[in-house]
Order: sequence, then structure tokens, then C-alpha cells
Amino acid sequence: MTALAEPLGALRTNGLALEDVPGALKTPELCLAACRRDAGALAAVPEEFRTEEVCLAAVQSVRPCGRWADDLVLLHVPERLLTPELCMEAVNRASRTLKWIPDRLKSHEICPVAVQQSGRALRWGPEDMRTPELCEEAIRKDGRALAFVPEDLRTPALCALAVRRNPFALQHVPEPLKTPELCADAVLGCGLTIKHVPARLLTEDLCIAAARDAGAEALDLVPHELITRRICETAAARDCIDPETVWQEILDRRDAVSAWKLARILEQTRQGESHERAS
Repeated sequence: MTALAEPLGALRTNGLALEDVPGALKTPELCLAACRRDAGALAAVPEEFRTEEVCLAAVQSVRPCGRWADDLVLLHVPERLLTPELCMEAVNRASRTLKWIPDRLKSHEICPVAVQQSGRALRWGPEDMRTPELCEEAIRKDGRALAFVPEDLRTPALCALAVRRNPFALQHVPEPLKTPELCADAVLGCGLTIKHVPARLLTEDLCIAAARDAGAEALDLVPHELITRRICETAAARDCIDPETVWQEILDRRDAVSAWKLARILEQTRQGESHERAS
């Protein structure tokens, strides 16, 4: 078997093997066949062979859950061939390709197609195309898309929808819109979202709800001074561990924090006295 037999043979099942084929042996037919198997093969196609047919074949090979190379296919299409139609073809196959479409080609037709597949594709749409309607569509697909909604469009209703879709969307809700009801919805959906609840809304009942869902892990997300014995008992019951052990650990942490704060105060006092003596 010659040194060339292996990469040429691999092309029958793996278009990406084209990059291992010497340039002199790359023919238009070979490149087309490789791109029909794998979108990422386009990167290894010589510029003179990147025709409309080859580029379309590569784009049509993009898979919804394909390799990273699939996402980058449009980067390897010559500028003269990068048309709205080709971009639409790519986005229809995988919303991730929207990221690599030049802004001048991101249209009111293309962006919604990407968002309909994945709400988080909203991040790659130009700001001026993130309309209330498109943002709501994105949120309905994935609550985490709230992170990419312009601040002035994050209404109470949209934030509530986002949290219902994904409790972790709470971290992207503007502070003034974090109400007791909204935070409760998030924590009841997932106890770990207690991390994103403002201190002013951290009640014992809410912390108990978080501990009931996430156990001792939730205790690491709540200020130690707010943790009560009841909260510890709830976390311990969920994790099937000794509640006294959990409570004692919280007390030890409080002592450690108090000692650290005292040390800081003493250090600052000494620094102030030294400064006074020096002056």
C-alpha cells in the first residue's frame, strides 16, 4: 500500500481526510465528493476549486449536531459566492452557522430561522433585529436566551416567561424586576438558583425550598449568617446526612469569617497607627 492509498481510501467515509491529500492530487471531482460527505472538507479545498457547486455541497452536508468544522463552513466560502440563499441553506441546517454570517447578510428572514431552532442563537443576531417578537420566540425555545435580550426589552412578563422555561434565567433578570414571586418560581424550579436571589429577598422559607431541592449544595450559595438550624435540617434530610454535622460546619464557617474580619480590623488599625507616627 502506497503512502497515498490511506488518505484516498479514507475519503470514502470521511471527507475531512481531504486535508491529508497532497495538493497536486486534489481534483475538482475529489473535492466535490469530499464536501458531499463532510462540510468541514471545504477548508481543505484549493481556492480555484471552490465553485458554487462545491460550496453548496459543503453547506448541504452541515449536520444539526455535527462537528465544529460544520459550524465554520461559511468562513471558507469565497466572498463572491456568499449569497443570502446560501446563508439561509446553512442556517436551515444548523442555527450555529448564523454566528459566521457577515452582518450585512443577517436579515429579518434568516435570523428568525436560526432562533426557531435554538433560542440562544439570538446572541448572533444584530441588536437592531432583536425585536420584541423575536426575543419572545427565543425565550420560548430557551429561557437562557434572556441573556441576549436587550435590557430595554426585558419586561416583567418576558422575564417571568424566561424563568418558567429555565430557572437559571433568573441570573439575567434586572435586579429591579426580581420580585419575591419570581425568585420563588426560580428556586422551586431549581434550588441552585438561590445563588441569583438578592440578599433582600433571602427568607428562611426560600432557603428551605432551595435546601429541599439541592441539599447541602444550596448552603454554599447562601450567606452563612442567614443559614438557620431549620435550613440545615432540611438540607441534611435531603442528602441523608447528620443535621448536627451540617449545623456545626456552618457555625465553624461563621467563626472563621468572624476571625478573618477581626484580623482585618486589627491590621487596618495597626496601619493607621503607623501612618500617624510617620506623619
